[in-house]
Amino acid sequence: MFNQNMARSKKTDAARPVMTPGTRKSAMPQTQNTLLGCIASLGYRTKYSNIISFTQVECNVGNHFNPSSGVFKVPSDGTYTVVIAIRQNMNSIVKVEVKRTLATIMQQEVGQVYTTHKGAEASNTFVVCMYKGDTLWAVTDSFECECTYFSCLRQ
Repeated sequence: MFNQNMARSKKTDAARPVMTPGTRKSAMPQTQNTLLGCIASLGYRTKYSNIISFTQVECNVGNHFNPSSGVFKVPSDGTYTVVIAIRQNMNSIVKVEVKRTLATIMQQEVGQVYTTHKGAEASNTFVVCMYKGDTLWAVTDSFECECTYFSCLRQ
């Protein structure tokens, strides 16, 4: 009986495809090993829009981030790490939301960060699967908030 089970196992193994590294199919988009994304600082809400725009850009690989509009357009499928840090300038509750529009024009909230009093700082990090054509931005209803750091980098 032991030999019969071994024979069945060998037949089953022979019918299976040989998996070599890199041949496994994944639900996540495949990425390249190059840095892609943006790092910006000193962002503020303007009186014309609640989207945070930025005055300093530290890194903008591929020019997919528009600092004046505050919008990052995803150039290729992949897993992106989004980091946002804010500082409160007045005594009130401030909420900053990171949102994205899918290429199919559906808006979705990625995450939030809050501060509650003057001088308070807060940050949050999100890992998001995004696809080419998606857009990403930070939004707030408060004029008393400074976005001290924003990045969106593909892993």
